Amino acid sequence: MSNYRRSHEGRTFFFTVVTHARRPILTTDAGREALRSAIFQVQETRPFEAVATVLLPDHLHTVWTLPVGDNDYSTRWRHIKTLFTRQWLAAGATGNEPSDSRRKRGEQAVWQ
Repeated sequence: MSNYRRSHEGRTFFFTVVTHARRPILTTDAGREALRSAIFQVQETRPFEAVATVLLPDHLHTVWTLPVGDNDYSTRWRHIKTLFTRQWLAAGATGNEPSDSRRKRGEQAVWQ
Protein backbone atom coordinates (compact mmCIF):
# COMPACT_ATOMS: atom_id res chain seq x y z
CA MET A 1 0.00 0.00 0.00
CA SER A 2 1.32 3.44 -0.92
CA ASN A 3 2.26 5.88 1.78
CA TYR A 4 1.67 9.31 0.24
CA ARG A 5 2.52 12.47 2.12
CA ARG A 6 -0.08 15.05 1.25
CA SER A 7 -0.33 18.62 2.39
CA HIS A 8 -3.32 20.54 1.12
CA GLU A 9 -2.60 23.93 2.65
CA GLY A 10 -1.42 26.76 0.44
CA ARG A 11 -0.83 24.38 -2.42
CA THR A 12 -1.51 24.31 -6.13
CA PHE A 13 -4.37 22.17 -7.45
CA PHE A 14 -5.45 21.04 -10.92
CA PHE A 15 -9.19 20.83 -11.66
CA THR A 16 -11.35 19.68 -14.53
CA VAL A 17 -14.97 20.84 -14.35
CA VAL A 18 -17.55 19.52 -16.82
CA THR A 19 -20.99 20.77 -17.85
CA HIS A 20 -24.02 18.51 -17.47
CA ALA A 21 -24.27 16.08 -20.40
CA ARG A 22 -21.23 17.90 -21.82
CA ARG A 23 -23.36 20.71 -23.18
CA PRO A 24 -21.15 23.14 -25.14
CA ILE A 25 -22.12 26.28 -23.21
CA LEU A 26 -18.89 27.61 -21.72
CA THR A 27 -17.47 29.24 -24.84
CA THR A 28 -20.67 31.07 -25.76
CA ASP A 29 -20.68 34.80 -25.05
CA ALA A 30 -23.11 34.32 -22.15
CA GLY A 31 -21.13 31.36 -20.82
CA ARG A 32 -17.78 33.15 -20.86
CA GLU A 33 -19.23 36.25 -19.22
CA ALA A 34 -21.06 34.28 -16.51
CA LEU A 35 -17.95 32.21 -15.74
CA ARG A 36 -15.64 35.23 -15.65
CA SER A 37 -18.02 37.12 -13.39
CA ALA A 38 -18.54 34.17 -11.05
CA ILE A 39 -14.80 33.55 -10.67
CA PHE A 40 -14.05 37.22 -9.95
CA GLN A 41 -16.87 37.44 -7.40
CA VAL A 42 -15.62 34.38 -5.54
CA GLN A 43 -12.01 35.63 -5.61
CA GLU A 44 -13.13 38.77 -3.77
CA THR A 45 -14.39 36.83 -0.75
CA ARG A 46 -12.28 33.65 -0.97
CA PRO A 47 -8.97 34.56 -2.62
CA PHE A 48 -7.10 32.18 -4.88
CA GLU A 49 -4.71 32.58 -7.78
CA ALA A 50 -5.84 31.15 -11.09
CA VAL A 51 -2.43 30.15 -12.43
CA ALA A 52 -3.77 28.83 -15.73
CA THR A 53 -7.14 28.10 -17.30
CA VAL A 54 -8.13 26.32 -20.49
CA LEU A 55 -11.73 26.90 -21.49
CA LEU A 56 -13.38 24.44 -23.86
CA PRO A 57 -17.04 24.35 -24.95
CA ASP A 58 -18.10 21.66 -22.46
CA HIS A 59 -15.44 21.74 -19.76
CA LEU A 60 -12.57 23.69 -18.32
CA HIS A 61 -9.18 22.85 -16.88
CA THR A 62 -7.67 25.19 -14.36
CA VAL A 63 -4.75 25.37 -11.95
CA TRP A 64 -5.28 27.25 -8.70
CA THR A 65 -2.96 28.19 -5.88
CA LEU A 66 -4.73 28.71 -2.56
CA PRO A 67 -3.45 30.89 0.29
CA VAL A 68 -1.32 29.26 2.97
CA GLY A 69 -3.53 27.72 5.64
CA ASP A 70 -6.53 27.44 3.32
CA ASN A 71 -7.46 24.24 1.49
CA ASP A 72 -11.18 24.87 0.95
CA TYR A 73 -11.40 24.65 -2.82
CA SER A 74 -14.75 22.83 -2.70
CA THR A 75 -16.56 25.87 -1.28
CA ARG A 76 -15.02 28.06 -3.96
CA TRP A 77 -16.24 25.70 -6.69
CA ARG A 78 -19.71 25.49 -5.15
CA HIS A 79 -20.00 29.28 -5.17
CA ILE A 80 -18.62 29.60 -8.71
CA LYS A 81 -21.06 27.01 -10.04
CA THR A 82 -23.99 28.60 -8.19
CA LEU A 83 -23.19 32.11 -9.42
CA PHE A 84 -22.57 30.87 -12.97
CA THR A 85 -25.89 29.01 -13.03
CA ARG A 86 -27.84 32.02 -11.75
CA GLN A 87 -26.24 34.35 -14.30
CA TRP A 88 -26.59 31.80 -17.10
CA LEU A 89 -30.31 31.35 -16.45
CA ALA A 90 -30.84 35.12 -15.95
CA ALA A 91 -29.32 35.68 -19.40
CA GLY A 92 -32.15 33.59 -20.85
CA ALA A 93 -30.21 30.38 -21.29
CA THR A 94 -31.58 27.06 -20.09
CA GLY A 95 -30.23 24.03 -18.33
CA ASN A 96 -31.09 20.45 -19.15
CA GLU A 97 -34.17 18.98 -17.50
CA PRO A 98 -33.06 18.14 -13.94
CA SER A 99 -33.49 14.63 -12.62
CA ASP A 100 -35.89 13.95 -9.75
CA SER A 101 -33.04 13.87 -7.24
CA ARG A 102 -31.69 17.22 -8.48
CA ARG A 103 -35.17 18.72 -8.44
CA LYS A 104 -35.67 17.62 -4.82
CA ARG A 105 -32.46 19.44 -3.84
CA GLY A 106 -33.40 22.52 -5.87
CA GLU A 107 -30.52 22.02 -8.32
CA GLN A 108 -30.40 22.82 -12.00
CA ALA A 109 -28.82 20.52 -14.59
CA VAL A 110 -26.01 22.82 -15.70
CA TRP A 111 -22.95 21.15 -14.11
CA GLN A 112 -21.94 17.52 -13.94
